[in-house]
Amino acid sequence: MVKMDFLSKIPLFSDLSNSELKEIEKITMFKEEEADRILFFEDDAGDAIYLILDGMVKVSKISTSGREKTLAILEKGDFFGEMSLLDGGLRSATAQVLEDVELLSIHRQDFLQVLHSYPQIGSKVIAVLSRRLRETNRQLGNAHFKSVTERIKELLIKLAKEKGEKVKDGVLIKQYLTHHELANLAGTSRESMTRTLNKLQEAGWLKIKDKDLIIVEATINNL
Repeated sequence: MVKMDFLSKIPLFSDLSNSELKEIEKITMFKEEEADRILFFEDDAGDAIYLILDGMVKVSKISTSGREKTLAILEKGDFFGEMSLLDGGLRSATAQVLEDVELLSIHRQDFLQVLHSYPQIGSKVIAVLSRRLRETNRQLGNAHFKSVTERIKELLIKLAKEKGEKVKDGVLIKQYLTHHELANLAGTSRESMTRTLNKLQEAGWLKIKDKDLIIVEATINNL
């Protein structure tokens, strides 16, 4: 019942009837993983797509020198690992658990059969892939044309729109990501992230309170 309830609420399967959802439920496997666990590495063989029931997963690319670029932070309702299932190639990035996670997985052959049986799901997968490509293009553009401060402000505004909570002083962004993780998303170093956050606080653009971030009322029009 938990799996059925979850499947019915995520956009990927929202158009399916209860009987169709039951068919999807039959091919899902439940698993739990602890924080810091690597779910798969870039260039691993791709044999399953994952749906997040609860928790948080980081998708990133790691260079041969060990430098990391975070591509996305995924949460409840998100899915990942679909690309190598669709093109038959290897994993294009590394997926790591940020906080204890509950997952549903669907094996490659089962997922391809789902796409064949329910074309509307394929359309939604394409839409998500398009949004992710747009986000990648945005990050590439920012890295070339915007300063570190501009990139960090844009990232914070994006997080405020997606996950922010209106409070007395402005918009609260719960500090569920470390400065290192925020820096990876903004394409800068942890030291630059910390330094820029302090400068933005001094300028009155935001407040740092118990590791949470508040974009102050005067800048709300930017959201």
